[in-house]
Amino acid sequence: MVEKMGDDGNLALGVSTEKRQTIAQRLQRLQESSPLLAARYIRSGLGEWFVTALERALYSNLKSEAPPQLAALARLCVPRKNGSGVQAVVTYNFDDLVEKQLREKAVEHQPVYLAGTRVPADCLAIYHVHGFLPQHRPEGEDSASSLVVFSEERYHGLYNDPYSWSNIVQLNLLSDHTGVFIGLSMNDPNLRRLLEIAAKNEEKPRHVALLKRLTIEKFMADEPETQRPDSSQLDSNLAHIVLAAHHQLIEKSVEELGVRVAWFEDFGEIAMMIDQIRQGAD
Repeated sequence: MVEKMGDDGNLALGVSTEKRQTIAQRLQRLQESSPLLAARYIRSGLGEWFVTALERALYSNLKSEAPPQLAALARLCVPRKNGSGVQAVVTYNFDDLVEKQLREKAVEHQPVYLAGTRVPADCLAIYHVHGFLPQHRPEGEDSASSLVVFSEERYHGLYNDPYSWSNIVQLNLLSDHTGVFIGLSMNDPNLRRLLEIAAKNEEKPRHVALLKRLTIEKFMADEPETQRPDSSQLDSNLAHIVLAAHHQLIEKSVEELGVRVAWFEDFGEIAMMIDQIRQGAD
């Protein structure tokens, strides 16, 4: 079974090579694929129709009622009487669903997706650091002007430009304020780079990331289509040990970036967790 957790964070398992391969393959399959790679593939196929197709994909299946997570986020952004509260929102999404919820809550806000945009003092800045495609774009505005990162090559350009407005905004916010990361896997290399820079002078984690815990049911159910030999089958006890170590390693990897993890098992818990953050700040 488990021998020990090494000082370097490596998990030493006293199991067969087949079981080690089973564990590694299963964890790899359960990791999210890169949307940037998918975007590059799709953009290459659609060409000039890429932005139009993206707009349709963003808004074609909208429901009349907002997801509870967005509604909770809007409640968190409502200004407090003492002047404290959310200082800014950074989103990696292209849609304007956050803005829609803020309008319903009568929260003054300003979307920012271009360098040099001025935000009034009484407005909450919504930084679209990967680009912005609102559902109803102002007449005469070219959608290309709002493109920042829609594909892998644009992402590489952003990553290699330390003086881009989006990198500077994120770094300043990460250095001066406490952030709550919602709906992110924390695997984005540019975000991790900025977090590492901001955490250099911090003694303990400043930020919090809400992450979905991988359940034992999901882990055990993720069998490949091909039949595995009996020697590679995982038993429940081993699976629990592996998952505990897996989550521990995730916590350690983000803690080094100044972030601690708040785990949840169901996406329905996110709204409640956001409301708890607001209540704790009152």
